[in-house]
Order: sequence, then C-alpha cells, then structure tokens
Amino acid sequence: MKNVPFVKKSGFSYIEFLLSLFLVINLFVLTQQIIYNIDKEQEFVVKERILAYESIVLRIENHFKEVTYYNVGNDFLLYQYREFEYYYYRYNQYLVYQMDNKVYLLVDNIKAIHFNKIGYILYITFVELNEKQYRTQIIIYE
Repeated sequence: MKNVPFVKKSGFSYIEFLLSLFLVINLFVLTQQIIYNIDKEQEFVVKERILAYESIVLRIENHFKEVTYYNVGNDFLLYQYREFEYYYYRYNQYLVYQMDNKVYLLVDNIKAIHFNKIGYILYITFVELNEKQYRTQIIIYE
C-alpha cells in the first residue's frame, strides 16, 4: 500500500481547513451578536428617554386641569397647582423643576427646552445635546 501523506506539502490539510473555517464562522456569529446587542441597548435608551419626556408632559397636563395661574416663557414654565408653585427650566444640562424652594433633576443631557403657547395648545420641545428633538403638545383648559 502506498504511503499517502496526511498533510500536503503546501497549505493546510483538510482538517486544518475545516477547523479554521469553523473558527471564522464562530467569530462572525459572535460579532453579529455583539452588534445586535449594542443596537438593542441604544434603542432601549431612546425609548426610556421618550417615556421620561411623556411622564413629565403628563404631569404638567394633569396639573393644568386645576392650575390657578401660569406663565409660559420660551425656556421656562411657571404655574401654581393647588398650594404649590412649579417652575420648569433648564439648568446646566438638566431639565429641572423647582417646588417649594427644592430643585428636582428630571432628565439629563438637555441642550434646551422650549415652551410655546398658541391658543389653547402648549407645545413643549425637548432638545438633547446630540440635537435630537422630541416635541409634544398639551391642551390647556381654561
């Protein structure tokens, strides 16, 4: 019987080729999974921020049903709800509100916030540091 060498003189043997192919495919699959997880995490952060904005707007909308007085500026909102006075504004990179001389941090990474009242509608625009904007509106019942 002829002695057939298991390894070719040049290049890989078939087993080495299959093993290296297996490793390359696994690395590709792992890389895709990491990229997928990063995308999902960023999507979660975006949804979390939108929920934060919506909860702030819902609070303001509920308060405006029983508001005593209010003052709407371009970058602030001041109103009295029951016995408390609420003052929403941007401080450094935070959206804050002040109540009873206490300041509460609501959302970070805020470049600007705009309040604009047109008729019975109050438009609220949140501008993030990365220039993304979230705009919503509430109806003011007077």
